[in-house]
Amino acid sequence: MEDVRVAVNERYGKFAFDVNGKTPVTLWRVEPEKFVISLSTNNNGMVQLIYLIFGANHPTSEKELEKILARMAKGGSQ
Repeated sequence: MEDVRVAVNERYGKFAFDVNGKTPVTLWRVEPEKFVISLSTNNNGMVQLIYLIFGANHPTSEKELEKILARMAKGGSQ
């Protein structure tokens, strides 16, 4: 895990959140590129590096959101 942390810090270190030593998760919020990186280990001890995009504007996002809201309004999850 430390090798992955060092590699991410080489590029995005200035965006890292302070780690208090109590949490096994390390986060980087890269505002200019609009994504977050999460580094942790799962229950099996495997390293997980997750990229989450925020503010994404995918062409189908609005249509899918409308479908979900419509299903919720009808009280179903079909």
